[in-house]
Amino acid sequence: MLGFSPITLLAPLVLSFLYPDFSSQDAITRLTAARTEDIFNPNVARVLLVTAHPDDEAMFFAPTVVALTNAQQAHNVELYVACLSTGEMGGTPSTRALEFEHSLDILGVHASRRWVLDLPRLRDDISAHWDADAITEAVRPIVDEKLITTILTFDQEGVSSHPNHCSLSAGLSKLVLLPGSSVRRIFNLISVPIYQKYLGPLAPIISKIDLVVSQSFLAVTDAIASHILSAMDVPPPKSPLSSTPVVLVSGWQAWWRGIVAMRQHKSQLLWFRWLYLAESRYMWLNEWVEVTTRQSV
Repeated sequence: MLGFSPITLLAPLVLSFLYPDFSSQDAITRLTAARTEDIFNPNVARVLLVTAHPDDEAMFFAPTVVALTNAQQAHNVELYVACLSTGEMGGTPSTRALEFEHSLDILGVHASRRWVLDLPRLRDDISAHWDADAITEAVRPIVDEKLITTILTFDQEGVSSHPNHCSLSAGLSKLVLLPGSSVRRIFNLISVPIYQKYLGPLAPIISKIDLVVSQSFLAVTDAIASHILSAMDVPPPKSPLSSTPVVLVSGWQAWWRGIVAMRQHKSQLLWFRWLYLAESRYMWLNEWVEVTTRQSV
């Protein structure tokens, strides 16, 4: 049985008191807004989260999934989730696919907006990187059918360094460049060093402090640079504040939804996964950075 420490139990309540609005309106807007006017439907942001295995959606992305499902009406967001393998290496594929469905029921993603793909070129394999073209080909039909505007996925380090995770960003980034593609933006989940990965409920506090300090520093330097350039009659460059990570943090209720969602993956709940749920920062917050492609520059 999982033994939660007092910090693990009390921190959600303290955090919800200190920062009741974790998933700020600005963060959600930055994550979902089109870079330019969306010719397909300027009033709706269609966001596709792409994962490698059933359980990724709960283990790594729960703060984002909960934030976006909660914001669907207020921000005109449609969230879709595509898992590119059945997770056959970690158990019975049919069982894992069903667990994925149950997890997303908890997280609030409608059954018509989620897929588990079973493709020969995209097999769950701890020793193999996936081919970028195979990833592009697998996801393109979903993008074309649903007119996806934003894609979310792992960065090139894949949080856990699993090669399937690490492969996704390269293949998905190609979708922005395809002729006629509706995709405007790609965001990667930031992987952090091991010493930051297991701070548990302390991670939001540290992230909050770091964000405030860095934004304050950037604001001061930006103001000074703009003043100098204005005096020289030179147009100011793009503000560095716009390139800071998008941070979505769970309050205690959203955190608990992530825990309950992960508990649906019963075939995967070995003892070390319980430790992960108790201490992983990714159950508490997600930090996103936008991928720069030639079209998005």
